Amino acid sequence: RRVHGDKMKESMHRIGFAMDWNREINTSNRDYYKWTQWLFIRLWEQGLVYRDWAWVSWDPVDKTVLANEQVDSQGRAWRSGAKVERKLLKQWFVRTTAYAERLYNGLPELDQWPDNVRRIQSTWIGEPNGTIIQLPVCTNDCIKLIDYRLNVWTKTPQYLNRASKVIIHPTHPLLTLYPETKSINQYQQIQQNNQSLSVNQNVQTLTHITVCNPINNQFIPITIDKDYEFTPHRLSDLCFDFNDNSYSENTSNGWSDSDFQSAITWLRENGYGGHLSNNKLSDWLISRQRRWGTPIPMINCINCGDVPVSDHCLPITLDQIGSRTECPSCGGSDASHEPDTMDTFVDSAWYYFRYTDPENDSLPWQPEASNRLLPVDVYVGGIEHASVHLFFARFFSYFAFDRGWTKQPEPFKRLLISGIIKSPTYKLSSSGRYVSPDSVTEGSTPGKEVTKTDNQPVQFTWEKMSKSKLNGISPESILEKYGADLLMLAAIYGMPPEAEKKWRVEDILGIMRYKRKYWSLIDKFIKLRIISTDKSQYKEQTDVTEQTDDTEKTNDTSFDTETLIEERNQCVDAVTMDLENKLTIHLSIESLQKFSIFLSKTPEFIIRDCAIYELALGDLCIMLCPFIPLQSHEMWRGLSSVCRRNLSLRDYDLPLYDQRWPTRDLSLSAKLYDSKQLIYK
Repeated sequence: RRVHGDKMKESMHRIGFAMDWNREINTSNRDYYKWTQWLFIRLWEQGLVYRDWAWVSWDPVDKTVLANEQVDSQGRAWRSGAKVERKLLKQWFVRTTAYAERLYNGLPELDQWPDNVRRIQSTWIGEPNGTIIQLPVCTNDCIKLIDYRLNVWTKTPQYLNRASKVIIHPTHPLLTLYPETKSINQYQQIQQNNQSLSVNQNVQTLTHITVCNPINNQFIPITIDKDYEFTPHRLSDLCFDFNDNSYSENTSNGWSDSDFQSAITWLRENGYGGHLSNNKLSDWLISRQRRWGTPIPMINCINCGDVPVSDHCLPITLDQIGSRTECPSCGGSDASHEPDTMDTFVDSAWYYFRYTDPENDSLPWQPEASNRLLPVDVYVGGIEHASVHLFFARFFSYFAFDRGWTKQPEPFKRLLISGIIKSPTYKLSSSGRYVSPDSVTEGSTPGKEVTKTDNQPVQFTWEKMSKSKLNGISPESILEKYGADLLMLAAIYGMPPEAEKKWRVEDILGIMRYKRKYWSLIDKFIKLRIISTDKSQYKEQTDVTEQTDDTEKTNDTSFDTETLIEERNQCVDAVTMDLENKLTIHLSIESLQKFSIFLSKTPEFIIRDCAIYELALGDLCIMLCPFIPLQSHEMWRGLSSVCRRNLSLRDYDLPLYDQRWPTRDLSLSAKLYDSKQLIYK
């Protein structure tokens, strides 16, 4: 990862990205992931990290758990292309559902976020209209199975006093983990043999395992029912009995059947769930079984269970995962470091905090630093992260806010959604494994492409550039042939920032023509200034048609500098509005193109002698700087080499990056000695 990061940094330098490299961070460096581990432990201390059994998507080639978004529509892994398997593993979770209500209710306040992103976030979180209750699983002899709690989601936690049974789906992890009873084994055997179930067999009640009702300490039976209509996205449901009069309306805890708020408060305070969430939102599974994530800073002790690593031992490195160690709690030697690593989304969920204080070696960041620089003014990211990454980043920020580490909960004031750049992508028809475009026969009939070496059929699609899909286009190849400015301009040209863009090299040729037009404006300006007489005096005229040069008079008698001023002001307004308020970068480029075309039609005597034209051309250079910084700086050097410095409109001795941004000016003529137009004499 470090080698790849260094190559990316080198490319950024060559492209000319203007960044504060003193604040550079690298999530794979020890001095960064040390603090990811530190934050993990703080979450553990607050009860927001736990370990539980779960069915996961397993990549049999990379031998790791995959997130849902890392499995394609054909059920194949995003990196290896292997068919994904279902596997039951004990995994680490972050209890993001504990913040679901606040994250959902905070969305209306994000009025500078795109509406579609807020809708995606709202859909991802879901309306918090119920809660998860964590029910202890027990044997019938009242010995609690501490290693497992059965989670049930309900809209009516106030009726927990009337709970009559818990219904679980045949695929529920409990049946695999604790096949303690004859009924379970019989049921599973029937299922495995694809035998039909009788009415009695269709609903099985477990005989040796129940759950304990935390309200009244009574047992709640567990039944298996394959035909039950479960709450969507859940494998278990809690049923209530409203006909049995033996249930008292008031529980021993003082809240009644109708008191929803008291019920969830009691559950939350006593460690049985109680956080408002939607039935489809699950906690964040972060366990990965690979060696490029942050090691989970926990120790598995045979006596103490899961114990966090002491802060002074951080960071835990990849060489330590799974190794034997001493338990920091009991001092016993029968302990080992956690073998799993974290999903890399954990590292990227808080990095904006580290940018505010990147050299701090005693804390992830100082609150004073984050309070000064956060929230982020404009956050740029792809729409593919609108649900998962933004949700996790907001979760971490709310958690930091609760700890007093930042002054407000939301991390990003405004979002600019960048579209996905797609490129030609190939994968083997037989296995779905991605292959590089270089390995596919050139000039093949569309839809009939095959590999060069063994003529295997491949499928062609346009997909997002990705290392795993082998379809990335090296910036170096574009830089060498076309230069940095053209590379940047091609990436943003002609499309809204949020639109998908197909990368075609042939599109670059059209963009090159516009770049040449900018050069031609400066070239013409320099030539006309050089051949003109070098006089420091100028005369005021009320009409450009009063030129004594009859040849120039016939060039364009209708042109006047008031039009030039208005065109300049309109361009300044449009570009400024598009960059500062709308973030519609492509429209800024269109406005600059339109203005450059207008300037190219200016009569030569105006170009040669008009101070306002000189100002307008300089403003064009300044406004082009965000898009083609290298060329615009060269244009400015050419402009300043022949401009007339005895006007105070610009300090041409300063480089381009020290110039102030143009603003609409309704009094340019007045500034030029109160004349309507100014022509150098």
